[in-house]
Amino acid sequence: LTVEDGSGALEFRVVTGDRDARLIGRRLAAGHGLVGAAAASGEPIIVGDALNDARWAGELAKDAFPTTSVVAVPLITQNNVIGVLEVLNKREGTFTRDDADLLTTFAGQAAVAIENARLFQMTDLQLSERVSELETMERIDVELNRSLDLAKVADITLRNAMAHSGATAGLLGVVVPGQPWMRTVVSRGYTRDLSGEAARMLPLDRGIVGRVARTRRADLVTDTSIDPDYEPVLGGAISQMTVPMLSGGAVNAVLLLETSRQPRFSLLHLAFIQRLAEHASIAIANAQLYAELDRANQSKSEFVSFVAHELKNPLTSIKGYSDVLMTGAAGGLSEQQRSFLGTIRSNAERMNTLVSDLNDVTKLQTNNMRIDLTPVVFINVVNETLRPLQKQIEDKQQTLVVALPDDLPEIHADQNRLIQVLTNLVSNAHKYSPAGGMITLAASVERDRLDAKGRPAGAALHVSVTDTGIGMSEDDIQHLFTPYFRSDNPQAREQPGTGLGLTITRGLIERHGGDIWVESRLGEGTTFHFTLPLGD
Repeated sequence: LTVEDGSGALEFRVVTGDRDARLIGRRLAAGHGLVGAAAASGEPIIVGDALNDARWAGELAKDAFPTTSVVAVPLITQNNVIGVLEVLNKREGTFTRDDADLLTTFAGQAAVAIENARLFQMTDLQLSERVSELETMERIDVELNRSLDLAKVADITLRNAMAHSGATAGLLGVVVPGQPWMRTVVSRGYTRDLSGEAARMLPLDRGIVGRVARTRRADLVTDTSIDPDYEPVLGGAISQMTVPMLSGGAVNAVLLLETSRQPRFSLLHLAFIQRLAEHASIAIANAQLYAELDRANQSKSEFVSFVAHELKNPLTSIKGYSDVLMTGAAGGLSEQQRSFLGTIRSNAERMNTLVSDLNDVTKLQTNNMRIDLTPVVFINVVNETLRPLQKQIEDKQQTLVVALPDDLPEIHADQNRLIQVLTNLVSNAHKYSPAGGMITLAASVERDRLDAKGRPAGAALHVSVTDTGIGMSEDDIQHLFTPYFRSDNPQAREQPGTGLGLTITRGLIERHGGDIWVESRLGEGTTFHFTLPLGD
């Protein structure tokens, strides 16, 4: 029999004989029977006539099992009785002191083995629980890392905290910089939503939340009725946990859990929630930083858009008056004056291009770029693109090859935006190719196209622009579509540019549902590819 709990009760664990099935699992209260007496005294007990010993009735009824002699020996390890070993009915005669001594020696060894088995079982159970918790934390980490949205990250944290603590309500609030309160981001289990537009502001200078914010230590209130700092959030709450979420050593959020039913929160609940909060704190801080960065980008984009808009009017006036003066409408011009006006007009054109690029980049970044899809004949796009560039290409003695099949189908696209895309790619090929170089513009239809993952992607128009220019390094290719990027290659630096053209080009292609990529070798040339879906 082994001691199973703090009450000292003994439970039959192993029985050999005629009554084994009936006895296994039966419990005896502390002190009952011969085994109870042995456990209480910590000494062996020898009985020669069990039927006439009142203690024997504590284990079995006197007539339940024919018993003559009994010896009961306590199982002792580290001065603690962990059970009793009892044997019945010696085959010849009755049990003697020598039998009890022999059994005591065996019991000492058995007690050590049993205790080791118990400790191993406890360790194995604790290890299993720890592995299970780590698996849970890993799953939660995956959930947290999927999003940089503060509300989603907060909801994932609160949902898992409530599920693993048995809380009936909870909330997660973020500290407002420079303010003595925190704003509730998400709440669950309350009669009304404490987040959103009417977010509840919880003070950081009083109550349990204030205590946690001040000490930066988690707080467990097992009984809310006896904590003087408790301020009700959930009506009828009997227990509360409040856990700070730290970033850079400072409290940047607080997780609050409450329960209105038994069992109350325990230290085991608090330990898990603290570990969860440590994992979630990183995701919360990242989400806050991302939100700040997004606000900064929005402000930058709004400013750039405003500046671009304001520059349009004076640039239009400069170009207009330059054109009027060059026609001689305001009087005759000397060659020097005409040259100066040409320079003014040329720089106004460059400024206008820069302003247009800034405006387009801002629209792409703020998702305000409008694409008007209509049936488009691609050869018309090519003709409109090449017409203004033809003279520049000829002046540089470059060869332009256009390889377009006659049966290209119509595509649904924004013709003006496609002209902008081709203009960027052909003008780059012209600028970065030497005199006498070759530029090839080709297109074909791909019917059985696969995407990057090898899945069918539908038919598409595949367009390429190839040059025999200076080419690009692997590092340049990696940064090519980054806004404002300019190569460090001295030959590339010789050409004017803003580093926005390819960023805009990629954005326009992607908004048409297409892809764009580049192949290039330094000193040998470059090919830009893009696809446009044909649909059904």
